[in-house]
Parts: sequence; C-alpha cells; structure tokens
Amino acid sequence: MASDPTKVFSNYNAPWTAYREITGQGQYYLRCFEKHAADLDLRDTLTCLSIGAGCGESDAFLISQQMPRLQRYIAVEPDKSNVKDLVPRILEVMPKGANAELYYSSIDDAIDHIQGPVDVVLLFEVIYYILDYSDLFKRLKRLLKTGSKIIVSMCQDDLYKPVGIQHLKTWSGMADVQVIMRDLYPCQKLKEITFDSEYHMSKVNVSSLQVIACTTNVDEDDVTTFKRVVKTNENGMLEYKIDIDIITV
Repeated sequence: MASDPTKVFSNYNAPWTAYREITGQGQYYLRCFEKHAADLDLRDTLTCLSIGAGCGESDAFLISQQMPRLQRYIAVEPDKSNVKDLVPRILEVMPKGANAELYYSSIDDAIDHIQGPVDVVLLFEVIYYILDYSDLFKRLKRLLKTGSKIIVSMCQDDLYKPVGIQHLKTWSGMADVQVIMRDLYPCQKLKEITFDSEYHMSKVNVSSLQVIACTTNVDEDDVTTFKRVVKTNENGMLEYKIDIDIITV
C-alpha cells in the first residue's frame, strides 16, 4: 500500500457515460440496494457524504428510496462529465428543505473543508483511485460520530492482474480496508454484501478500459492483451463480483 498522502486522480476525465453503457453496472447496484435495504439501514440518515459520487445514479436512488429524513448531502467528484449528470440528478430527489453541497475536486483537496458530523460516508467504486486507504480513513475520522456508517464497494478480485501490464493500476481487496477500519474502530460493526456483475468483452475499447483499469495510460495494445488474457464465459461475458462493506463505527 502506498505511503504517499491520499490522492485521487483529479485530472482523470474519462468517458464515464460510455463506460456505464458498456457495463450496465449501475443497474446491478440498484438491485443490490433494493434487496439489502435492511442491511444498509439508512432511514435515519440526516447527513450523507459521497466521495467519488460519479454521475449520482446510486446516490440518487438511495436518497429517494432509503433516506427520507436527509437534511444535508455532500458530494466530492473530480470528473467534469460526471458532475454534469450528478447535479440535476441529486437536486431532483433531495427532500424538501434539504441542502446539497458539491466539491468539484479531489477528496485530498476537499476533505479538510467539509464540516461534520456525517451519518453516512459512501465510497462506491472509488477506492481504486485512492493511493493510501489508511490516510483517507484517518482523515475521515473527525467527521464521524458513534453510529456513523462507512459504506465501501469494490471489485472482489483484481481483474487486471492476469493481463500482466505493469502500468495498469492494481489494488488490494476489501480485506485491507477491513484491517484499517478495525485498527481505527476496534468496536465497529461490520456487514458484508456481495453481488454479481458482468460486461461483454466485445464492447471494451481504449476509452472504457481507461475507466475499468482506473488509469488514462491505456493504448490499443493493452486492449488487445486484455481481451486475449481475461477469461470470459461462453457468451463472451466477463463475470465478476462486487463486495460492499457496511461499517458502523
């Protein structure tokens, strides 16, 4: 794990809309949220901080369906194309009288300006961009109170390790996050959720692989290698699992 200060690729502006169309991953998330509403238990959430809020699809669903008492929503998102989708989507579902705050920046730049306490922190598919998990969670600690939740999602396995391309970003599993959180919060409560996801390999190109591999340093040779090495099912689908940890501190 890197020892550098926590950073996000704040200059990273890949075509997320195209990626979402390729994977359809958003729908898998929404079905998971609906199925596991009792495990998420967000009904009493007053303040929600979303780090790497993306286009806001997941957040908007949770706000509209599972956060009826929300008073304050805070989003940190460095990607221009995502922000254009995020703002109207969130404003449409915010409860009457609630406030929304947007930090168009990396979490490294934004975190010290955010005021607590925060009931829920959402980290959906963003851990891959964080160079130092430990530093991030330590800096979040001042925003949390007893009973606050951190909800983290990430791909269960490193899909790109078999490709053997050194410059593609790799990551450790959820186990590293759990170790860090146990050290910070010895009395935490943990719930774990796993769901299946997939996408068709024929749709993978340079733009989508930039998002999939969490780096802009991708070329056609990488795409060719990725398609050749990664295993798919008989229908050409790459199947993988996504873990969601719900950590109550």
